[in-house]
Amino acid sequence: MATAATGGGTAGVVRPARPIWGRDHDAAVLAQAQANAERCGVGDRLSFTIGDLEDLTAPADQGILICNPPYGKRLGEVEALIPFYRRLGDIFKQRFQGWTAYILSGSPELSKQVGLRASRRFEVYNGSLPCRFLKFELY
Repeated sequence: MATAATGGGTAGVVRPARPIWGRDHDAAVLAQAQANAERCGVGDRLSFTIGDLEDLTAPADQGILICNPPYGKRLGEVEALIPFYRRLGDIFKQRFQGWTAYILSGSPELSKQVGLRASRRFEVYNGSLPCRFLKFELY
């Protein structure tokens, strides 16, 4: 079926108005993300960089940050991740004023450690794992 938006019988792909970056400290994870983007036909619209949380800075005055930090599914891992989540919240507050941040979290206990109040909560699944997708307005 033809559509007025694309002028043809196929769906059009809209280029994002702003750049989209992916970042992780693990090169293998980034290689998989790039391969997934290529398979989806959007590899040329995304850029991936390796880096540590401590080096993360806002590339613009405003934007949207989405992260999927580790959940700590095994016994003892949650306690070990508490400092990471606290630091993530500190970095959001210090370096990303004017942004909106989303965290995909499989651990309500760790989500609380961010130290920010979520403006929205969405119940979702990451595979078979029940999670929350939390929205934070950063001022």
